[in-house]
Amino acid sequence: MNEFRTSTAGIQYWANPDLPVPGRWAVWHEVSEGVAEWQEFATQELDAGKWYTMTIVANYDANRYIQFTLQGNGVDLAVDLSGYHIAEEAKFGEEAFWITLESENLWNNCGTAGDFEYKVNYDLIKLQQRIQIFLPILMKS
Repeated sequence: MNEFRTSTAGIQYWANPDLPVPGRWAVWHEVSEGVAEWQEFATQELDAGKWYTMTIVANYDANRYIQFTLQGNGVDLAVDLSGYHIAEEAKFGEEAFWITLESENLWNNCGTAGDFEYKVNYDLIKLQQRIQIFLPILMKS
């Protein structure tokens, strides 16, 4: 059986009002080879009913994060995430490229803790791949 490695660039907003410090942000990063976990990197609360623009820049050739930005409603946050490595985890038995947008509820893990009404709306989602081509140049004297 083939083993496929999954490189997940993930950012999570912890909105739970019962947390000691609500409004924290975490990055899914490698803690040992092939193993990742959430690591807090910033605190910035969001206001309900407001739109924000979130950007994650990652280099999948090097499996490294580059930057996270959050803008809108008076927020202008830019965080250098280059110190975080994207883990190559063994998760699936098939080759694929997936994009997922998820919203968690209170202490909920993918629906296992019951229903809680915390709605997140997504709009104008864009996935970009930047390709750099380096051409050889011969200079004549």
